[in-house]
Parts: sequence; structure tokens; C-alpha cells
Amino acid sequence: MITGGYGFIGMYVTQRLLADRHEVFIYDLLPNTPEGFEHTVKIRGNLTDQKTLFEAVYANKIDQIINLAALRNNDSKKFPYMAFQVNCAGFVNCLEAVRIFGLERLVYASSVAVLGNFDYYRQGGYDLETLYRLPENCAKQPTNVYGVTKLLNEQLGEQYSKIYGMKVVGCRLPLIFGAGKKGGSKTSVFNEMIELSYHGSPVEVELREERFNIVYVKDAAKGVYCGATAKDPQSGVYNICGATVDMLDYADAIREILPKADITLRKKPGATTPVNTCIDSAAAREQIGYTPDFDLRAGILDHIGLVVK
Repeated sequence: MITGGYGFIGMYVTQRLLADRHEVFIYDLLPNTPEGFEHTVKIRGNLTDQKTLFEAVYANKIDQIINLAALRNNDSKKFPYMAFQVNCAGFVNCLEAVRIFGLERLVYASSVAVLGNFDYYRQGGYDLETLYRLPENCAKQPTNVYGVTKLLNEQLGEQYSKIYGMKVVGCRLPLIFGAGKKGGSKTSVFNEMIELSYHGSPVEVELREERFNIVYVKDAAKGVYCGATAKDPQSGVYNICGATVDMLDYADAIREILPKADITLRKKPGATTPVNTCIDSAAAREQIGYTPDFDLRAGILDHIGLVVK
């Protein structure tokens, strides 16, 4: 059962599981089943409604839960109480369902928002200028509500695993681009750069000198899929990496594919640098078999193909 299975990442995870002939139940607030997902079993419910969640798990003989439902970054900042209810209390409901009904495992999406910013790691002695990679077990210092909720989930997952011997697998995702992502967030710019350029419209973006890790949505979904289907993964949190680039690298990759792209990179006085998203996914490769299928150029090309369709 996938909570939030009709969301941005959830749709791609669902499609991958269906293609692999898994029986997929979607626990989601959407009133109707989206086109193309007729082979899923839809269960309308709120993640904070423990009774409905438990009844769905029991009645449908669920083997495992993939928890992708969450309040996004901007919404979490506006509504911190609701962010705690959905992102944390809802997550505990999933943990309790796995514990009570003896499910095989819980897989969930975490975020690099748990990490914080570059200066914190520089002060801690990390050589970010050379390596630009942080392991799963580095210290965390989230700087926003969303990051705090995701860090609490990582810690709760660890404790449930230790206390009850449960299999709890977290997939820590970086910045994500790809067709189907809703606008209105700081990271929407990565989709907008591709889509506006394809349609011949000029786009102006902030020139960020910091490097960041960005993953194509199909690879983000692959990471979650690997967490759900790996034979016997260790409980823990796994970084799901894509390409480590800066904004100029990203713009140049678009220009290479779309030579007429009119992208202006401009420094904005006082602009904040992005949170640190430079992560290493060696553990994900070794433990759950995750390696990205798309480099940056291939992801951009596939994104264009889906948008054009």
C-alpha cells in the first residue's frame, strides 16, 4: 500500500510496481482515480486517520507500506502544526500499522532538508569544496519545519526498528525534477527552466554558486522501489543520489539539448544559498541495489518527451 500514491513521486513508484506485476493499493485523499492508474485499488483516506488506515491494511491483507504522503516544504512553513500532524503523526500511524499487523517492512521518503546548510558542515570539518558528498550518518541540523519533521521521522524509524525488530527503510531524496511536479516551490525552477526553454520562452534564474545534488523523478522512484523490493535490506536511511552540479552546469545541460534556450543567470543581492544536497549514495548501491538510470542530460530529454506528450 502506497500512501500518497497519486502524488508526484508516488505516481512513478506506482507505475514501476504495476509494471513489475505487484498488486498496488493507493491510500490517498484524491476523490477519483487518475487516468492510467485503473489497475490500482484506491482507498480514500487521510494519513492522520489511524482507524481508516488500520482498517485498510487489515481488510486488504497488505504486506508492506510505502509512505510518500507529506505536507510539502512551503506548506509546512505556513502550517507547522498541520505539518507535524501529517508528516510525523501520520508517519507514526504507518509505523504502528507495520508493528501491529506484522508487515514485512515500511519504506518512506525522507529528504535532504534534514541536513541544513553548507556552513554547518564546513565548520564541522567536511571538505565540501573537494568532495561535495555527505554520508547518511553525518550530523543533521535542519533549518525549516519540513526538515525538522523529516528528521523526526528518521529518528522514530530508527527507534521502532531497534525496539520492535521492524524493517524500516528510509529513502533520503535530494532536489527532484520531472514531469508532474506541482509549481509554487523553490525547486519548481528546475522544471520551469526546461519547459520554458522548450517552448521558446526566456527564463531568468538566480545564479547559485553552491553545488547541489538533483535527481530525475524516475530515479527517485527507483530508489523507493529498490527500498521496497530489495531482498533483505538493513533498516536505516539511504541517500538516493542523482547528479551533483551547480546552476551553470544545469543551465548548460539544457542549452546543449535546446540550443535556442534563452536562460539568464543573474546574481541576486542577499539571496540565500540552497540547503546542502550533496550526498553520497554508496550505501544505497550496496544495500538496496540503487544506481541511477538517468544522467542529467538523459533526465532532461525524458522530461521533455513526457511534457510534449
